[in-house]
Amino acid sequence: MKKTIFFLMLAFLCAVSHAQINPKMSELFDRLAAQDRAPFIVKSGGQGNPTRLSYTVHLYYRPDLYQDVDSLSQDSLLREERNRLIDIRHTLDELQEEAQESYHYEYHCGGQDTIIYSMNLSHDTTWVAKVQQENHPYYYSKEFLSLNLHPAVGKEGSFEGYLKYVISLSQDTTSVVTYTQENLTADIAQLFKQYRIKPRKARWEHDEAYSDSIKAAFQHYLSLPDSVRKETYYLPDWGCTFEEGSSCAGVTDATIYTVPLDQGPLALQLLAAFDSLALKYTESPQKYYFQYNYDSTFDGTSSLFLLCLDAVNRDTYYILDICNDEFGYHFLVAQTEGTLWEPLCWSSLKTIINGKKTFFKGMKPKWLQNRFVFYN
Repeated sequence: MKKTIFFLMLAFLCAVSHAQINPKMSELFDRLAAQDRAPFIVKSGGQGNPTRLSYTVHLYYRPDLYQDVDSLSQDSLLREERNRLIDIRHTLDELQEEAQESYHYEYHCGGQDTIIYSMNLSHDTTWVAKVQQENHPYYYSKEFLSLNLHPAVGKEGSFEGYLKYVISLSQDTTSVVTYTQENLTADIAQLFKQYRIKPRKARWEHDEAYSDSIKAAFQHYLSLPDSVRKETYYLPDWGCTFEEGSSCAGVTDATIYTVPLDQGPLALQLLAAFDSLALKYTESPQKYYFQYNYDSTFDGTSSLFLLCLDAVNRDTYYILDICNDEFGYHFLVAQTEGTLWEPLCWSSLKTIINGKKTFFKGMKPKWLQNRFVFYN
């Protein structure tokens, strides 16, 4: 846990150093980070679009989440959630006084609370959009925020939602230095070569007919009643996105680097270097759209570092990913032509061609996660 908090705090500090975020929001995020509730930070941009930082904090007040603790501890935890929300709302109330435009809505009835804030904080009026969503206005500009809290479904006296703050970074139009995906791939290869960690090559492929069959099976599964779905053991091989009216076929060529399970300190050292290279890529003008996640870390699941999409040929992807399991700490560099589907157990798969799998020697997993991962 301490290592996770360290990386979250480090990520947050790196993000703040790249943007002049509103001082009140900066102070709020500092307080939330100190409570182990640091925002999830995403950097996105490319292809002439403004580079943005997006900060998201998930909020919830759910007594049912603490049923396994004693009543005194439950009261304390719930009080912390309430105080956290009070702190956030106090900050937003102050920001309303300086916002260019703002909206605030509340509805309270029988313990069912709905609270919405939306603000345009940008002084630049060259691009401002106001969008109605479920009868509430939301602002989009070079600096905006929203808070959306609503009753938790089926949980009386509970609420859940999010706080989101987005700011555009100033662009350095004089920069002529380009750090390409080829440079990034080569530097990653050199990084692992220094520690004599050999690459493993993998290929994952799904044609149109197979993709359609998986799509149909998944949509049928989603159409089942909850009671039936819970009793049905449905184990997909892929994390994927389905789009209506388009082919889902794709081919991914992947390179995987693995640090042995007993070399955790080395894995963390390489993680920091891997992260630094990915961040360097986002600083250079790109022909690709990109999304970079600041707080990726080893937590037992796949953690997407960087996702790039060709702005001209929208069927070309480049991704960096990490995960850890019983076989070690894994780093992925992959290029996709077509639709990106990432196998759920990618660290073990040498090939998967239309569902037929071959595993790296000695790396067949004992279990697969019964879930879908969606990349939108």
